[in-house]
Amino acid sequence: MMKNIAIFIMLFVCLSFASSQAWDTLVPSGDIPSARYGHSLIKVSSGIYIFGGRSSDTYYQNHYVYNINEEEFDLITPESGNEVPSARYGHAAVYYSGKIYIFGGMGASNTLSVMNDIWSYNISTNLWAKENGTVDIGDLPVGRYDHQALVLDGVVYISGGYNASDADVSQEFWTYTLSTKKWQQKGNMRATRYGHSMFMDLSSRLHVYAGKGEPQLYADALLNTMERYNSANDTWDYVEATNPPIARMSHATVYSNDMLWVIGGRTDPTRVEGETNEFWYFDMANATWTKKENGPTLSNLGAAILEKSGTYIKIFVFGGKNANVATQQVWQYDSSADNDDDDDDDDGGGNSISCGATGIEFLFFFLLVFVWRSFQKKS
Repeated sequence: MMKNIAIFIMLFVCLSFASSQAWDTLVPSGDIPSARYGHSLIKVSSGIYIFGGRSSDTYYQNHYVYNINEEEFDLITPESGNEVPSARYGHAAVYYSGKIYIFGGMGASNTLSVMNDIWSYNISTNLWAKENGTVDIGDLPVGRYDHQALVLDGVVYISGGYNASDADVSQEFWTYTLSTKKWQQKGNMRATRYGHSMFMDLSSRLHVYAGKGEPQLYADALLNTMERYNSANDTWDYVEATNPPIARMSHATVYSNDMLWVIGGRTDPTRVEGETNEFWYFDMANATWTKKENGPTLSNLGAAILEKSGTYIKIFVFGGKNANVATQQVWQYDSSADNDDDDDDDDGGGNSISCGATGIEFLFFFLLVFVWRSFQKKS
């Protein structure tokens, strides 16, 4: 009897520690998208819109919305006769004034076709439209994938990317004005990069972070640098930081309250199993990186903010790949359950039951072992 009580206490403590983990998997209902990576993921009000992506040799052009309140996926069926974007992955997407815009990506082709088309999706009418952008000087931007995009005041900013047809990594920086459908090339970034991230701080200044600087499979081709765009003189400068993570590409980021949150990515492009489960945030105010509780081991994933208030944040993650295997799993991070600012435990994604690694947890563990041994001796 006493042995059973001791076992119950140990399991209860372990499960209590497990429930305090900040990362958790969700089990949504509805039309769950098939496993994929390199898709776009955009949050609009209480919906998260997912388009495209790929899994092995299958490329997708389907479109889903995830209802945050209902925790349910719905497949968005195109209107009859409405042309939709071709199947692709590695494209970029933004939301502005009732519409989602996507640009570029790689399509399903033996010639590694990269695209430079731009499409808009009207959420209220459920209609896609192809934009016919023009440029006053020079040529339109070449096709690319694994680039990044942001929108500010009706202008889309696009950075970097990879043109697989020419094996060329870009350091270009472009703008696309939505009202006039005009492209304009701006000052190049300091480094060529693709598979990077781009974000905008509270002062509306654009930044790029990490990525890969050349097409060859060299570990030192990965970057951990950050650049900031100076719109006054159309130039880029490096941002100095304390305690930066190791270099990576194909990670996911969200930005909230002057903090950049970085999830996963590839830290070794020379290995199939090159993904990491590291989870970091960058505090813009003091230019300092801090490691948090490990998350899912993924690259080419999509992420969005579910809730935020002050320093509190809840993050939604869908899809991605690990060792070239795509997933359809949904994860959620809740910062209120993450009390460790330097968690070096590697639990393979934060989803396993663990008795933890803090001093208090070890104290409880040894205490319970002592109780267990006492019961054994008495019996």
